[in-house]
Amino acid sequence: MPNRSSLLRYAAGAVVSVLIAFVAACTGPLPERSTGPSGPAYDPATDPLVNPPTLTEPYPFDRPEVVASDDTLVRYMLGDPRTLNPIFAIFWEDYYLSGALFQSLTTRNADMTTVWNRTVVEEGVIADDWMSARVRVRPGLTWHDGRPWTMHDLKFTYDMVASDDVPAAMYKHDVDQVERIDVIDDLTVEFHFKDALVTNMLAMRVPPIPRHIWNNAEELANDPTMRSSEYFNHYAREEVIGSGPYRFVSWTLTDRIVVERWDEFPDAARIAPFRRVIYRPQSDRNLGLLLFKKGELDEYWFTPQQFATQSNDEEFERVGVKGWAPARRISRIGWNQDGSNPFFTDVRVRRAMTHAYDQKRVIRDVTYGVYLETDQLWDKDHMGYNPDVPKYPFDLARAGELLDEAGWLPDPDDGWRYKEIDGERVRFSFELEIAQTFADAVKMADIYREDLRSIGVELTLRMFENATHEQHLLEHEFQAHADADEVPTDPDQWPIRLHSTSYDNARNYVGYKSDRV
Repeated sequence: MPNRSSLLRYAAGAVVSVLIAFVAACTGPLPERSTGPSGPAYDPATDPLVNPPTLTEPYPFDRPEVVASDDTLVRYMLGDPRTLNPIFAIFWEDYYLSGALFQSLTTRNADMTTVWNRTVVEEGVIADDWMSARVRVRPGLTWHDGRPWTMHDLKFTYDMVASDDVPAAMYKHDVDQVERIDVIDDLTVEFHFKDALVTNMLAMRVPPIPRHIWNNAEELANDPTMRSSEYFNHYAREEVIGSGPYRFVSWTLTDRIVVERWDEFPDAARIAPFRRVIYRPQSDRNLGLLLFKKGELDEYWFTPQQFATQSNDEEFERVGVKGWAPARRISRIGWNQDGSNPFFTDVRVRRAMTHAYDQKRVIRDVTYGVYLETDQLWDKDHMGYNPDVPKYPFDLARAGELLDEAGWLPDPDDGWRYKEIDGERVRFSFELEIAQTFADAVKMADIYREDLRSIGVELTLRMFENATHEQHLLEHEFQAHADADEVPTDPDQWPIRLHSTSYDNARNYVGYKSDRV
């Protein structure tokens, strides 16, 4: 749901430093532009349905008898995941069930510090020089099918993620930090790292998958990607075997994913509180809110407009309350810099596009004041925050100057900007792609289109179903895209999105590269 530090700083604005430099432009007198609505922003702090005390009551560990432990929880999802094999998680939907179905050696505590997952780890020791770690897991761990959960499963998983054939994009950065893994016995393993990094603890987070299922020599020879064959898809979609607090029951595409509490889960403190959880994917946000109001969902994630204007009546009050709290997310526009379009390889153009983005107006008129502005990836409380990051404020005149410098000049007759490239006169007209579920981006794009038009740049919005949009990102088949990302606690995780080695089958969708960094 919308929340204060969802930092949905719509993007072009957030100059997401190296990730996506932006740009736009024009010289001379600029045409008039509308200012849009100017009423007071909605203030969640004054909404009586926001953050009632009952919403944050602690779990009554000391009174288990009051817990409705046989209940079913129906949760909302924006869309179906691509797979339930956790090593292939790359988009939000893929991750959503990973923690319910699988376990890792490390986890996050309340302040987001990486710590040992004591459900699994009996003893974990990092060497004083940070070059190695010895981990022993608790005896008796099993997979949901009863087979032993051993360090051979972990070693196999790391080997598969490291394979060039396996497109496990999100975890390749972690595995790349590991020089080798020595299996001492079924319960004990030693990690040896390439460099002495404090992030080596995080490199042990890759969730193991059951070797007895996925290490099928015949199937691996037939499908070394572990993604395409009927066999591998069966165990990623129809018979998912994990080791988490919930076990897989069924997946009906576009309708529901059902999991139920695994009573043999080895950690009494983390026994799942609900007997069954049903995840309901629904990309239509209006229908999603309607399902919540009808009682068919127990939770729902609002759009800012829904949070501010469509959930304040008696009808909503009868069925629910609203939560609003900090969450590290950032929305941004990414410019494809791989040379497949004539616009965005030039940093002056990308910076101009940032100057042409009216972040304040978007916050006011699109997110109803529920979200906050930003000028970088991290908020002021984040260890990666840098107050000296260059700022690119909304300034259409400066945007025009930068475009002029880049050779995109306005035509005196039609007002559009053109540049001669390889003997051809090219007009600055680009496509901005968004996912169907990113409803707020439509209104953002309307504002952005208006400002860009005033400086001679044409923006065309293209919307795709989530899976199609995600495939376009992975294959770099777009000119520009608008999306939202979680902002990880560890700044070192950004090479997954920024490093040139993450271009193929990973998350450097925009093709950013820099010899300097």
